[in-house]
Amino acid sequence: MTTTIEMAQLGIPAVQAPQAMDAVKGQLMRCSLKLPELRKILKQNNIKGYSQYSKKRLVELLRERKLIPEEPPVKTRKELDPNYEWLKSIGKNPRQVILKCVNTGKEITFPSVYQAAKFIDRSPRIITFWDGRVWNNMYEIKVEQQKCDVLRWECRNIVATDSFI
Repeated sequence: MTTTIEMAQLGIPAVQAPQAMDAVKGQLMRCSLKLPELRKILKQNNIKGYSQYSKKRLVELLRERKLIPEEPPVKTRKELDPNYEWLKSIGKNPRQVILKCVNTGKEITFPSVYQAAKFIDRSPRIITFWDGRVWNNMYEIKVEQQKCDVLRWECRNIVATDSFI
């Protein structure tokens, strides 16, 4: 909790202290500079007596002397490397998977590769690698390239009721 003396040093009238301090705290929390960087700025500007200050107090001191901007710079969205552009579509366009039990002939449809992998308790790479073939003499795996039409909760009900063991 800051005292009235510290608030006066910041130029905040004592009457407006609670509202103003909330605004100041919000600005202090958004400072992206690290403690060594703040100390380097203070040292470059020949400011003494800051060695015992916390980061919060260092930011207050630097903003008071207008050595760092009041508002933090707006973060820009990073550009995605074109080689990884296809990764954005994985969650939005899942591939439907059909597992057919070799022993009983029952088919279970999953809305995504990940749910099918979870059902057989293996990694999703197994599903994509064994596409069109029989895995472990148990399941014939077919991966559809279209968007899945099966609702997720229907798939869960099928998995809960059917058993191939």
